[in-house]
Amino acid sequence: MSRRFTLRLILLLLVVAAFLLSAEAIALLTDWLWFGEVGYREVFLRILTARAALGVLLGTLFFAAVYGNLYLASRSPATDVLIELEDHLGLPSRFILEPYLRRFLLPGVLVLSVFAGLQATQHWDTLLRFRYGGTFGIIDPLFGKDVGFYTFTLPFLNTLYGWAMVILGVSALLTVLAYLLFRGIQLTARGPRASRWARGHLLLLGAALLTVKAAGFQLDLYDLLLSPRGVVFGASYTDIHAVRPALMLRPS
Repeated sequence: MSRRFTLRLILLLLVVAAFLLSAEAIALLTDWLWFGEVGYREVFLRILTARAALGVLLGTLFFAAVYGNLYLASRSPATDVLIELEDHLGLPSRFILEPYLRRFLLPGVLVLSVFAGLQATQHWDTLLRFRYGGTFGIIDPLFGKDVGFYTFTLPFLNTLYGWAMVILGVSALLTVLAYLLFRGIQLTARGPRASRWARGHLLLLGAALLTVKAAGFQLDLYDLLLSPRGVVFGASYTDIHAVRPALMLRPS
């Protein structure tokens, strides 16, 4: 793989990112003109601010998590040469792949982060409801929370939880792939072999995923109040007496 081909591939990735941003810019310009015509440009600016905040925040978090984990994987110590010779994947040597992988790491993660940031902007209404929501003065009988929590706060928390799982999940999958390419994980005749560095790193990622998932169970508890499983909308008998104790890991 020549240096010229590498530069062309990086340029292609940047062109794709620029195209996506220009398409988004055209849509924003159209909305700006329309909101101005109907006299609600201030509303549009508030929406635009929310979209930009979400895009920058989640795009940056995505980049930091994915790039940081892949960088750590790329810096893993070299494995035993004899073990590498047993690798059943038939990949080229780490010393052949490493220069190209390091070269594509930053631009590749940047493009993925742009995609992630653009997707995150779609949740602007959830952010604004959380930011400007209030209370209804009505307390639910199951958890003792104001109904406003389920209308304004819970959707925002569910969005953050979903993105945390996506970021950690993508980071974990790409990190495993990186360790396979950098020989931190190898498939041999004696089974999979992982270096101490790779095992420690992946265990930390697994612990982070489990921690976030535990927080998700708490959100699932609150979602029971909006359950569609019963005859009527809301928490059914099964939700209260079976699902709720299972999520709380203690008897009702």
